[in-house]
Amino acid sequence: MTRKNSRQLRKETKERLKKVGRRNRQFVTLKCIKCKREFKIRINPGTVDLYTDKLKRNYICLLCK
Repeated sequence: MTRKNSRQLRKETKERLKKVGRRNRQFVTLKCIKCKREFKIRINPGTVDLYTDKLKRNYICLLCK
């Protein structure tokens, strides 16, 4: 078994991603109730149900805690 260098691995990864196509990314915007900053968080497609309106209204960022 031969070892592959980083250039070969990078090339193989690019080819695999081309076959798969574009990634399915979804974003959720959460606004901190203390500092009023908006955070755009990337989530997995299956976890949209976790970000309910109640969570969005009561979100506090890690900087304010």
